[in-house]
Amino acid sequence: MPAPKDPIKYQEWIRKLSEKKKGDKNPAKRPEVGKKISEKKKGKPFHCKNPEERAKKISEKLKGKPSGMKGKHHSEKTKKGFSIRNKGEKNPMYGKKRFDMIGDKNPVKRPEVAKKISEKLKGRKITWGDKISKAKKGKCTGDKNPIYGRKGEKAPNWQGGKSFEPYGAYWTEEYKAAIRQRDNFTCQLCGKYPAFDVHHIDYDKKNPDPEMKIVLCRGCNVKVNFNRDYWKNYFLQKINEKNRQTL
Repeated sequence: MPAPKDPIKYQEWIRKLSEKKKGDKNPAKRPEVGKKISEKKKGKPFHCKNPEERAKKISEKLKGKPSGMKGKHHSEKTKKGFSIRNKGEKNPMYGKKRFDMIGDKNPVKRPEVAKKISEKLKGRKITWGDKISKAKKGKCTGDKNPIYGRKGEKAPNWQGGKSFEPYGAYWTEEYKAAIRQRDNFTCQLCGKYPAFDVHHIDYDKKNPDPEMKIVLCRGCNVKVNFNRDYWKNYFLQKINEKNRQTL
């Protein structure tokens, strides 16, 4: 039976269809059916030749129709199932880096997206921070903190004592001022203005090459001191893209 076009009848049709296939009534729950489906899909990765076009078609088809999940919530059992299925290596994004979502490429950086988010959250009381602070209260103080007393080589971000290495003779106030002026006193990661920290892309204090220096705000400069290989590759990729554009 085709889906009715009337929104109210469509919602009732969805409800009845859902009831028919709920729980043990779902044919896929039967071992022989589940086995057939599994055999058929084995070795065939899901793919779509044109995902954007497919998404557009689905969006057009569902426009004006009420969502089947409207006013409903997943049960704790279902949520737990999602969590188990997407844990560790089972997660399709496991071990992958989203270079297309970092810095200026993040959709949230676009003014129209940021405005939409701001409008949606206007007047909403944020409570999740209170829950976290109550849950952690007294659990991470003093010797209860997992990194308590871990100094020097025992510190999780120990880099072999690089922070104690001296800078090269080139590292003067005039040199740093020139880098800041080149980058317009703007953080090259988050876009904050003004920003004053001069960051070594290759983490080599003795390298005088100005191409290996960028301006960051204090928060981003602290951030890039962790996971150094990742940030080094990220900034080098950004420099290569910039060089290609100027050619």
